[in-house]
Amino acid sequence: MELLTIYEKPCKNFLESIGDCGKGAEYLGFSIQNGKVIHYIKRGDGLVKIYCSSCILSELLKNTALVKMPEIRDGFIVFTVVANNAVKKYVRRRRVKAVVKRWRNPRLTPRQRAALIFFSNGGLGAVAQGLGISKSAACKLVKRALKKVVEILS
Repeated sequence: MELLTIYEKPCKNFLESIGDCGKGAEYLGFSIQNGKVIHYIKRGDGLVKIYCSSCILSELLKNTALVKMPEIRDGFIVFTVVANNAVKKYVRRRRVKAVVKRWRNPRLTPRQRAALIFFSNGGLGAVAQGLGISKSAACKLVKRALKKVVEILS
């Protein structure tokens, strides 16, 4: 699966509403009403609703799924969506900055979870004995599990 991270320069109305390129502003969420996107932003002085008629978000959601909540980063609104041909074409037409990333499902298998539990309690010997495998197989299993944990946490 591919993910597409899109960096959209916010409209003038958005920037005026949050001020100072979004510093101190936290993106809380959005809603779509009558085809218009309403962004909810938390600032130091409370909640700000921003009505956006030209937002890329409403078009994206017609063709794909949002993977994580949009965020404000370095003066851009950042959207991460599942990439497909329709979305890639739309983004090219709109000429916004977008980065494609291949995504693997980093979930641990039940065997990897068990290996990490044995490893935390007694090292590779405990993994090998507990799962009935050789020490070299235990080492490979724990190494792969730890790589996935790092991937999940980063």
